[in-house]
Amino acid sequence: MSIGGLDALAAAIGADRIETGSDQLDARRHDYWALSHVRDFVGSPAPRPGALVRPRTVAEVQAVLRFANERRVAVIPFGLGSGVVGGVIAAPDAIVLDMGAMNAVRFIDPVNLLAGFDAGHNGLAAEQAVAAEGLTIGHWPQSVAVSSVGGWVATRASGQFSTGYGNIEDIVHTIEAVLPTGELVTLGKGSTVNRGCVVQTHLFHDRIMRMDTVVLGDGATLGPHCVVLPAAKLGAGATVGPASLVMRGDEVPPSTRWQGNPIVPWNASRKKGRGTKPPDSGVEETAA
Repeated sequence: MSIGGLDALAAAIGADRIETGSDQLDARRHDYWALSHVRDFVGSPAPRPGALVRPRTVAEVQAVLRFANERRVAVIPFGLGSGVVGGVIAAPDAIVLDMGAMNAVRFIDPVNLLAGFDAGHNGLAAEQAVAAEGLTIGHWPQSVAVSSVGGWVATRASGQFSTGYGNIEDIVHTIEAVLPTGELVTLGKGSTVNRGCVVQTHLFHDRIMRMDTVVLGDGATLGPHCVVLPAAKLGAGATVGPASLVMRGDEVPPSTRWQGNPIVPWNASRKKGRGTKPPDSGVEETAA
């Protein structure tokens, strides 16, 4: 089944990034799930996806997801195919987003013990890169030689060293991610977004779509089940407690604690109506 509008996507990211040939599509119908290969053998193969897209930059990933979101097309990310549960099997009207071409080492900082990698970078190659500096990532899944760094993060991977260093979520310092709508989110320098949170970069109100950034400063924390509306800022080290609402345009000062719906200073008595909006912190922050 073909996907309509691929010419528009090709114009945005380049026709060489898109594959629709049967051989290329067949090569991305499987991960390491044995049953899918058995089904091929007995004549009941998994379907081919509608298209295979190989982005090389974050901007191209954003363009693909905007395209898919506008046309309601499913997107299946494909790292290096090391999964064993058939998670990459796609429908004939879906796009497989092959991250293998995004495989750069972004940086290795031996002083601060940090390293950055593209999502498609091979796990063993990443370990070898830091080992050349006398370091280790501390993450060694059984699939290390055939899995990607992005795949580790997406699946909350664990490995043989996890009892010492923790799972991958205990090792990750900063995440750069593209939302299904194509917007870029960066959670940087130790900021924490707990389970069940909604970080909104767009808001539809009164028939108007408003879009803006959400900023989490260094070490800022959102407790479980918080909602943050566009144009909100959390200063460095600020904490918003569980089940709280950070309103549009709120600016939470650094190293302060807030809670409530909408937020007020932690443990402060709730007053009628909204309290005073926190002042601008004036600190350098990482935009999300």
